[in-house]
Amino acid sequence: CVLIIDEFPSIVELTYGEKNRKMGFDIVKLIRTLFEDFKYTKLVVSGSYRDTLDNLVAKTSAPFYKQLLLREVEPFTKDEFDKFITHYLPDLKFIDSQTKEELYKISSGIPYNLQLLGKEIQLHDMVKLDSKKLYDIVKTILKKEGEQSFKEFTENQTPSEIKVLKALAKSPEKKPTDIEKDEFMSNATISSALVSLCSKAVLKRRERGIYEFTDNLFAEWLKVSE
Repeated sequence: CVLIIDEFPSIVELTYGEKNRKMGFDIVKLIRTLFEDFKYTKLVVSGSYRDTLDNLVAKTSAPFYKQLLLREVEPFTKDEFDKFITHYLPDLKFIDSQTKEELYKISSGIPYNLQLLGKEIQLHDMVKLDSKKLYDIVKTILKKEGEQSFKEFTENQTPSEIKVLKALAKSPEKKPTDIEKDEFMSNATISSALVSLCSKAVLKRRERGIYEFTDNLFAEWLKVSE
């Protein structure tokens, strides 16, 4: 048997009672205790926050230290993306190479995003795809999935982190100093938010002072969300 627990880091944040006492780490320890007695079951845990998984699996003080192997699932490369399209959408024709590039960019090569986009393309029996149709597909997906996939995620971020994310979604080339001026935030608050968002793998630093989203579909949703 294989027991798979998705969004495993979220367990750590579980609380109980009116005072919101933390109980998540105790639950993780209980899962470890049960896992130690498993004879015919393999445990697979997954989640979005690399730092939290490190704390649960990779560090010497972690509950699952030396009991689980940590593996990072990277986005598809361009070659893998091409193979995905050829295999799952064999009849789809792109009007031009730019549209195909846009599809790869908006998905960020993330398999889940590609599944959402591919499912919508199949649903409408599309055999030709141009930039306008792609935009319509993205708009539909954000409307269908945005509330479920992204809104819950943003509710777990601080107000400062949300302000930084929305500022970068609308103006990707903005530097911290620009955000400080436009959003009336202190430099220390912005720096703290950026460090936190990078540790959660929501953003990554492209170069000094320039940050980009690891999920462009999420960035598109932030542009249109309230």
